[in-house]
This record gives sequence, structure tokens and C-alpha cells, in this order.
Amino acid sequence: MNPEFWISIGIGAVGVAFGIGATLWAGRRLSHRPRLKIGVTPRATIVPQELDIEPNLLRFFVKERQIYNLCLLHVELRLDGFRDIILARHDSNNPDRTLINPFIQFTDFQILALHTLNNDESAFYIPLARSRSDTRLHINFQRMKAGTIVRFQILGTLFRQRTEFTEDQAALFPGTLPDVDVSSFGLIQADHLRSTDA
Repeated sequence: MNPEFWISIGIGAVGVAFGIGATLWAGRRLSHRPRLKIGVTPRATIVPQELDIEPNLLRFFVKERQIYNLCLLHVELRLDGFRDIILARHDSNNPDRTLINPFIQFTDFQILALHTLNNDESAFYIPLARSRSDTRLHINFQRMKAGTIVRFQILGTLFRQRTEFTEDQAALFPGTLPDVDVSSFGLIQADHLRSTDA
């Protein structure tokens, strides 16, 4: 066989390899669904009765109601993949479609205050809201860049004389974000990923 034959075989092999690589790259960059991960991590709990101080020296009140502990949680959102999330307020192609944002339903825990730890409106805009007597946290997506990690701080109080936040106290409802896969981590285990219709 002459050298021209081997050169043509080599060029063909390089072309096939380049084509496969370009197809895989385009598939990952252009068509892969974003993967949104939502997690809850307890950071601290203060229970005055467990501290070595006088019983009436440290007490917590919300307005006129006494509460028996303070619990600090971190809620973290991670957007993996290569596509940003940008949600329009109104879908002109499907006006009857109802968009439901993800939310976390807490058990035996009431939200007292919310704070964004790493606020950067160039990377995300995600207002939080509360409902159900401050036991439900709504994650209202407007936009979030791929690869972004968002951290929120939640100050609340535990019910029923609990002294720590446990994994049975947070259930994630993934909502109906279009073309986004939602999963959980941290104290929100897979068996606490609920149907949004519940």
C-alpha cells in the first residue's frame, strides 16, 4: 500500500474522532438539562435551659410570645451543568401553564428571619418568601447562572421542646421549573423529596 493510502486513513480517523468529540461537547453544552441541588444544613442551636446560667437570665421572645430556643440553618442552592436558569414571568407560548417554584416544608420549625449570605445579583436573583405560619420557605427563581452556588441563612425556632434540627424536619417540593432537574442533599434526603402536588 502506498503512503497516500495511509495518509487518507489517518485523516479519516482524525476526522471521525473530531466529529465524535464535537458531538459530545455540543450535547453537553447545548442540550443538557441544568441540575439544581437544594440542601439544608443546621449550623447552631441555642437552648438557654441547657446553658450554665441563671434560668431567667437569658430568654427569647418573638413579639410577646416566649420561644425556648434559636436555631440557625443554612440553605444552599447549586446549579450544575452549562445552562443558566432564566424564568419569564409569563410564558406567551403556553399561557395556561402554571409555574411552581421549589419550596421547603419544615416540621416543628418556624422561620423568624432570612438572609442571603453571598448576594450577587449579577449571578442570581432568587427572592425568598414564607407561608403556612412561617413553616414553608418558597424559593422564587428569577435567574441563576450555571455553576453558581447560593447560600441563605435561616434563623428560626424549634417546636415541641426539640433541642436540635434533624433530617425528618425538612421536605423539599421540587416545583415545576421547566427543563430543570431538581435534587436534594444535606438533611433533605431523597426520601424527603416530595411531590409538588402534595
